[in-house]
Amino acid sequence: AYKFNKQWSLRGLINTKHRRELGRLEKPNGETDYIYIYPNETTTTLGGMLLNDHRIEESKDFATRGYYFHILSYHLLDRSFTTISDQKTFTTYSVDMRKYFELTHLLNLSLRAAAGDSQGRPSYLYNFFLGGMTDLRGYRSARFRGQRFYEGQAELRYPIWRVFSGNTWIDIGDISQGEKFPGLLKTAGSGFKIALPPDYVAKLRFDFGFSPEGLNFSMYADHAF
Repeated sequence: AYKFNKQWSLRGLINTKHRRELGRLEKPNGETDYIYIYPNETTTTLGGMLLNDHRIEESKDFATRGYYFHILSYHLLDRSFTTISDQKTFTTYSVDMRKYFELTHLLNLSLRAAAGDSQGRPSYLYNFFLGGMTDLRGYRSARFRGQRFYEGQAELRYPIWRVFSGNTWIDIGDISQGEKFPGLLKTAGSGFKIALPPDYVAKLRFDFGFSPEGLNFSMYADHAF
């Protein structure tokens, strides 16, 4: 990593992802078949990240003011870096922007916008995923998968009582395997956080998200963004 100053830095990355699917199918005659929706995979890519972190207050992970920005890219250099025999080279790009506002001493607003695209056809593990603990929280984890996406999030954060604080949020976005996006996805919800000892800066978060598919509950030891 190379730091230009306190906020700006450039990082080189080596990223290895591994996936093994165990799709057992028991036949009536007692035999067992193994069905794989996607191939087992171990893929290593090289990447880079340009980062500007200017978050302020509490800690870098629990900002109440400031902003955060990064551009991230991964590239598969050659077929020899993956266990998928017919995988071709690909490159993924994504950008993530966040802004934090202290509206009053009791109310904070956090905004996030992100988008990503791919060149070539990424392997399963290097697709983009939406849904779960940090984005489109009204849907289950990794509910949507694709090669390009966009999303936006807005969250109000406020104290409740002593170690308890609350958050109310909306998430929107879409993801696609091709050139066209199928349609805007919308979720909303609310939750609460518990500050953890000894310094009560780290928080355990409980979110209840709603979407057309119903209620989704998630628990996470961090803010969503």
